[in-house]
Amino acid sequence: MIHMKKMKIAIVDDNIVFRKLTKIAIEHSDSKDVEVLLFENGQEAFDYIKTYIEDKEQLPKVILLDLNMPVMDGWQFLEETLPINKSHSLNLVIYIVSSSNNDEDIERAKTLSDVKGYLVKPINITQINSLIAELQ
Repeated sequence: MIHMKKMKIAIVDDNIVFRKLTKIAIEHSDSKDVEVLLFENGQEAFDYIKTYIEDKEQLPKVILLDLNMPVMDGWQFLEETLPINKSHSLNLVIYIVSSSNNDEDIERAKTLSDVKGYLVKPINITQINSLIAELQ
């Protein structure tokens, strides 16, 4: 029996309800080979990435990133993470998932090559299935 590795998806959001509901939606998506990592803010996620930078198997393939969080917000996380994503060839795929539909935020996100999309909350199971299907 071939054992496939689970794709890791990180949810970085200070809203516990959003984290839990999105985790449940991902776990009940069309893909069953997914492991969900939860982080309350950008600093927690960045620290995790730094810890496992040499063990890419532990790193998420996809990061669903909120913008407005305490400690380290999404923009600060991107500022810290994007250089090491390139220098260490981590190949992290980042989607911003924010309640902000501010045109400035959306345009700023478009300028970052590692940000693959900008989703406005609330997101639904169809969006999650599409996102996972694109990555498999």
